[in-house]
Amino acid sequence: MKKEPFRINGTSITELRDIIKSEQDKIAMAYRSGDKISAFNNAFKLVLNRQAHILAVHRVVTNKGARSPGIKEKQILTNKQFRDLVEKIGYIVNNIKKYKAKPLRRIHIENPPGKIRPLSIPTYFDRCLQALYLIVIEPIIEEHNDVYSYGFRPYKSPIWAIGISLVTLGLM
Repeated sequence: MKKEPFRINGTSITELRDIIKSEQDKIAMAYRSGDKISAFNNAFKLVLNRQAHILAVHRVVTNKGARSPGIKEKQILTNKQFRDLVEKIGYIVNNIKKYKAKPLRRIHIENPPGKIRPLSIPTYFDRCLQALYLIVIEPIIEEHNDVYSYGFRPYKSPIWAIGISLVTLGLM
């Protein structure tokens, strides 16, 4: 079966990212100003935000790991499967006491030089829920990170670090 392009009620993923980024900025600004209650309230609203659910599912089903389904799962290929996953996230975040993570799928991968190591793969749903909570806590985590750290950070790149180094050394 060929993968369908995902559609989100006429809103592009880029627009959706911008909407969620502005919500994340509200969390970061409240946290930065010391208003932790407002930061928590904004974070809680983001957990319940359907657009954040859509973005979390999109992150999971479009990344390289999407080809690795969890236990007894098939890849998310259709818009209906995508919508069902978004609806399930909406239900669980509103009824969190009903949630229990599923067992992990365990596989063994080869590591050089000829060694094998175990790898545990969560279900698509569990990965989507993790992605949602990452979207929510990322602004707070970023407030604690070093401003000069560029590796594996949202909206930053190691290439930027090279540029900053060249500027600092007076080579640019």
